[in-house]
Amino acid sequence: MKKLMMIVLAIGLTFGGFAQQTFSSITKEKTLNSEIKKHNAEKGMVIPQITSKSSKHFSLKSAGCTITGLNAFEESAGNFKATYTLTLNEGTSYYSWTAETSSLEGLTDEDLKQSVYDELAYYKELYAMFGLEFDESWFWMTEAGEMEITSLKGNTDYTLVVMCVASDDTVIVKEAFQTPSSEINGTAEMELVEVENISETNAYLEVKKNDQTVNYTILFDALSVFEEYKLTDEESVKEYLSTTAVTKLTEDTIWQLGNDTLTHQYALTPNTDYVIYVVPYNGNSEIGNIVRLTFKTLSSQQSGVAEMETFEVKDITSSNAYLEVKKGENAAFYRLLLAETDTLIAYHMDNADSVAEYLNTNTRVYNYTQDTIWALGDDDISSQYALKSSTSYTIWLIAYNGNKEQGKVYNKEFTTNEASKKGVAKATVSVDCSTPVLDFDIKVNDQTEFFKFYCDYVDTLQNIIDNNAEFIDYTLEDMAVYEINYFESGYSWLSLSYKDNTSLNEVWSKGWMYSYVETAIEWAEGDKLIAVAVPYNGLGQAGEISSLIFEVGGVGLKDVQQGVIISVYPNPATDYIQIIGLKGMQKVEIFNTSGQIVYSKDAMANGLRVNVNNFAQGTYFVKVTANGKVVTKQIIVK
Repeated sequence: MKKLMMIVLAIGLTFGGFAQQTFSSITKEKTLNSEIKKHNAEKGMVIPQITSKSSKHFSLKSAGCTITGLNAFEESAGNFKATYTLTLNEGTSYYSWTAETSSLEGLTDEDLKQSVYDELAYYKELYAMFGLEFDESWFWMTEAGEMEITSLKGNTDYTLVVMCVASDDTVIVKEAFQTPSSEINGTAEMELVEVENISETNAYLEVKKNDQTVNYTILFDALSVFEEYKLTDEESVKEYLSTTAVTKLTEDTIWQLGNDTLTHQYALTPNTDYVIYVVPYNGNSEIGNIVRLTFKTLSSQQSGVAEMETFEVKDITSSNAYLEVKKGENAAFYRLLLAETDTLIAYHMDNADSVAEYLNTNTRVYNYTQDTIWALGDDDISSQYALKSSTSYTIWLIAYNGNKEQGKVYNKEFTTNEASKKGVAKATVSVDCSTPVLDFDIKVNDQTEFFKFYCDYVDTLQNIIDNNAEFIDYTLEDMAVYEINYFESGYSWLSLSYKDNTSLNEVWSKGWMYSYVETAIEWAEGDKLIAVAVPYNGLGQAGEISSLIFEVGGVGLKDVQQGVIISVYPNPATDYIQIIGLKGMQKVEIFNTSGQIVYSKDAMANGLRVNVNNFAQGTYFVKVTANGKVVTKQIIVK
């Protein structure tokens, strides 16, 4: 079904909230929300848009709620809004949703409860996947008072389901209701559906609906796709729509078909037959007169054998090389593959046929259209910031004509120069954390070719360590380095590498998700963070890792003594201190200024929490001993 999904999601990708997003402009929360919306849509769960005009908050004690007044409806442009009053017993939290009554047939209250707990489990798993802890208070609602349910269809049976949860009980409360018939109940039809200005790779679809049409759906793809899935007449389209969630559009407009509006691609294919179905709905969601339209894109003028006029590697250094390319007369675009020669051999991609199969079928391969000079070690093509020295690389290039027909295949092998920086790379991390806008500064030595940098919450990494047996012996620094390697190896678009030692404030703020943020993002006062820099020499060998644990609005709390990295926070402390960086069996002792031991423990953990609220106010010394190495930290208890 992967191609069939394209037909409906071609619209949903742009207008339904499922659009593919880059990490240059989103946060972890936004990423999670988009995944959650997608999950809900796939499950068929309808989450109503609920607003509260008055609210009251309770603690969790006993279950129960009452729904009254669910009989007032307001119609706007064919959609209905319902209002009701929700009264909660004191201490009740709840989760609610609205669904068409027919979709609940055969489901018991226990089934409904389980579906909610499944949803909660999904959220927890999703957050854990991103190293975050899911707060259940985000899931359970406590607002009561006058509520609204929006985006309801006319003349439809619905059920409002409220799952009330308390410490001693969980109950399901259901309220069935029917929306009135919409006043927009005539025959929905499109007054205008017309394709104009057809070219080789583009076309324009103009649509206009009549006054009985509330919204409409567009199905659009190549004729061959519709035939493959037997969507060849109105009945098959209606059957498909009855089982598939689609986005409904409301505006009269002109869609540019080959410019990422409906097809989610940047060009149609030349000399190809396409089909458009436009399905209108009235206010009661009744399908009106379906319009079917076909058109064919023009043949490309670039129809001969595609080839490159220039394909040359020059200016090779130990960590970079430059590829100059220029298309020939019949070449519309080209595809590239760059990798170490040994890697291509290992994957049996060392001949024209195997490379062509990969480049012709891999959906992640880009179509390049520009004549340019690629800096191969500067993230242009290789998704890395430096090539390895004294290493053989191979570049493959395939040219394509305007009809997307494969032309000539090119390849070129080159070897980078020997590196001049062969010593131990070193880096130090410092940060101005006096304000929530952080200013990182990385200093590297003369043997450092590039470095990788990472910053994230201490608690985020500690939770990963605590909840995964494979990381039980990891320090926070170990975990940060692991995260760098994990995300760089698993996400080809992501790079945590930097070549210079300038401030990272403008390109880094909240950990790996934010590596492409162009403006500073503020942390919250009191956030406890860890920053790690891993330097590499010209041979690509990792050097001495530098890390820093600090508190926003405070000072750095990490010291490195005899190879043991220990962090203690908060400092000053009132109730407790957290000792981070313990690895293996270590002895932890706390002394007062008189030299008396006030606390002693043999710790086998990555983090140790010590209660200090019974300590007298004053200065103390935390001494950690491991494998004959000693670290002493001074703290103040207030």
